[in-house]
Amino acid sequence: MPDGRFAEPMNGAPTTHILKVPQERYERDAAREHAAMLLSSDWFDTAGTRLLEIAGVPVLLVERFDRRVENGRVTRIHQEDFCQALGLPARHKYQRPERGASGYNVAAIRTVLDRTENPAGERLKFLHMTLFDILLGNVDGHAKNFALFHLPGGKIRTTPRYDVMPTMLDRRTTDEFAYYLGQATSLSDLDGAELDRFLTELGFTSAAGRARILNASIDNIVPALNARIEALGEDDKNFGDLIGTNIRTLCRNLGREVPEPARSCDAFVR
Repeated sequence: MPDGRFAEPMNGAPTTHILKVPQERYERDAAREHAAMLLSSDWFDTAGTRLLEIAGVPVLLVERFDRRVENGRVTRIHQEDFCQALGLPARHKYQRPERGASGYNVAAIRTVLDRTENPAGERLKFLHMTLFDILLGNVDGHAKNFALFHLPGGKIRTTPRYDVMPTMLDRRTTDEFAYYLGQATSLSDLDGAELDRFLTELGFTSAAGRARILNASIDNIVPALNARIEALGEDDKNFGDLIGTNIRTLCRNLGREVPEPARSCDAFVR
């Protein structure tokens, strides 16, 4: 509301925010998602979040990226998620061939990005988001967690990031990627050959270019996240250890030196 109060819109009026209330046994999820979204915002356009407490329960308030507010009037901005863009039912939002859900994969993602006004830039951003999510411990990048804006003049571009969450902190969840990178289905399988296959499927055609782009991306993202381990660990040791463990695993799989503090932090064991 204009005075800052919260209210539930009536008669189908568009909302400006989403209030995410965790289940009782997952009360740390609000703070963890807020921290992950703040980290994401350092590299990518990301929906704004606020951590609140209502009746003693920590909740996350997420500002909707698909709304426009002008003179107190709220209107919708047309967007569709990747499931909708690919014509997939929601139950096929993960790449799970054993369940017949093969429509969401990197080749399909490329067809979506190729429709945008800047395919090369969108492919590079998707590579960066993928590496970021892997190191963050977010393996929930399914087809409903990426979306497109449809703008005037037929222009299409990807939306800000949303639903960025270190899902691997919940030891009851899978560590299987939402979409496979080459033939790698989890971080333990991910090496240079599989990352090269991933970039090839994503549309990077030059072998020399793929090597240069991948090395530059890792050189940027690994040190930046590594520098956050100790600060994250002060509030949530498991979160810091998860990022450190993921950096250690990826670097060793690629034959790279593991930086401190990732080298010395405690292992996060699922």
